[in-house]
Amino acid sequence: MDKMSVTSILLVSLPEMILIVITALMIAGYKDILNFKDKKNIWRLFIASSLMCLFSTIGRMLFNSITTNLLVMMVLYPLIVYLVYRYNIISTICGVLVALVPLLLGEAIFVSLLLKITNMPISQVYASNLLRIAFSLPIRICQLLAVILISRLKNYNLSMVKLNVDEWIQVV
Repeated sequence: MDKMSVTSILLVSLPEMILIVITALMIAGYKDILNFKDKKNIWRLFIASSLMCLFSTIGRMLFNSITTNLLVMMVLYPLIVYLVYRYNIISTICGVLVALVPLLLGEAIFVSLLLKITNMPISQVYASNLLRIAFSLPIRICQLLAVILISRLKNYNLSMVKLNVDEWIQVV
């Protein structure tokens, strides 16, 4: 069971969720997500990310198993994004699932590496806001790099476009 402080929620989970939403929608072909001149985009991003953060935090408290929590979140995240944005549900599901890849890879690689280097148990990292934030930084960088990579792979003009089958194959 992982109980997070408000500080950790605001500085670790919320940025994680914001990056998941941005990555998922960019992958799904909804490129206007980064057009922050439109206040509606900011509000939708905040609402979707906050709801995902809330459910993630509750899930961490309810489920003892990280695997169970991940499986539940893999269902809830696309549903939340769909309900907030009302974009195509299939592309939203695929986008969220692909957006989780940099997060999961980052956690698997960087957290394992940092735990090994520091010789700390994960419970010690979870018990400290500062350590939790420090251990999450490489993962957020990995997520940011994914957003940058996705934005560089396509010629983005920040207008809403859906990906066709060939483009999905390229993204995957």
